[in-house]
Amino acid sequence: MQIVRSTGNWEAWVEFFMTAVLETARQALTTIQAISALVNGHRRKIETLGKAASSALQIHHAMIRKPFITVQQAAEKTNLSFPSVNGAMKHLEDLGIAREITGKTRNRLNTYAEYLDLLKDGTEPIPQ
Repeated sequence: MQIVRSTGNWEAWVEFFMTAVLETARQALTTIQAISALVNGHRRKIETLGKAASSALQIHHAMIRKPFITVQQAAEKTNLSFPSVNGAMKHLEDLGIAREITGKTRNRLNTYAEYLDLLKDGTEPIPQ
């Protein structure tokens, strides 16, 4: 920026800035497309569950909005009963969509890990 001030070469700075904006937009589009493909693929898997699909789809939708969620939180967000959410979460775990991360039998925390991986892609610190 100091060079721009001293030489008045604004064109080079604007070009640099616009290149950064373009690259960021490309990365965002790639991430959106990957998330869309992931979510749609998971929905198709869930739809194979038969009668359990309705509850599991509601829990899946809640996990998109809150990728770290307890069964109690999911029950509150979906207005489903605790046993229904517990069963749906088990189905999501069996399908490889949700992952329980505490190792506990009570107050378990579930995550939508693949979704989070896509969201954090490209946000890693630059090695020094």
